[in-house]
Amino acid sequence: IRMANKEEKLVKYLQIFDENIKDVEEINGEILIKSLDFNQKVPLKIFGYGFIKFFNYICALVSNEANYILIDEIENGLHYKTTKKLIESLIELSRKNNIQMFISTHSLEFLSSVEKVANEKEFKDLGVFNIYRYKENVYCKHYQSEQLKDLLNNGIELRR
Repeated sequence: IRMANKEEKLVKYLQIFDENIKDVEEINGEILIKSLDFNQKVPLKIFGYGFIKFFNYICALVSNEANYILIDEIENGLHYKTTKKLIESLIELSRKNNIQMFISTHSLEFLSSVEKVANEKEFKDLGVFNIYRYKENVYCKHYQSEQLKDLLNNGIELRR
């Protein structure tokens, strides 16, 4: 991030998660965060699991070193109040950097939040895949944005 002069962009996106963050610095391999919540810069590792995950996602997207990002069980460790902010950040960064995201979840609440944010942001490139086993076979069902919205609105279970 530092070599690409993208520290300000990183801080901007981290502030979506926590508005008290003012700076990020790496010293001797340790990431330090300057926040209004503390009198001095503190190690990233003292923050909660959800923030650390968010930090890693945002770093991967801001550094723009990949064409795609894989995130498994994205909702784990995230506070429900930050879910919308996370989704908005990921959509914005993926659009700006032309990065394709593959995200796995078992959370119906997370899927619902994704659908709502995608609809609000007019993000039409959303695809949801339900991969499931039936008897001896594995199947994959693809849903586009509008189909996902209809299924969620009608209470149809997507997770088998």
